[in-house]
Amino acid sequence: MSPQACGIATLMAIGIAIGVGVGAAVGSALDNVALGITIGIALGAALGLLYQRR
Repeated sequence: MSPQACGIATLMAIGIAIGVGVGAAVGSALDNVALGITIGIALGAALGLLYQRR
C-alpha cells in the first residue's frame, strides 16, 4: 500500500473506532447499541472518504 493509502486506512480505522465508542455510548442511551455502532462505523468511513478527496 502507498503511504497515502495507509494514511487513509489509518484515518478510517481511527474514525471507526471512535465512532464505535461514541455509537455504543449513544446506543446504550437509546437502548439500541447495534444501531449506535452502525452509525459510528458509517461516520468513520465517511471521514476516511472525505480525507481521501482532500
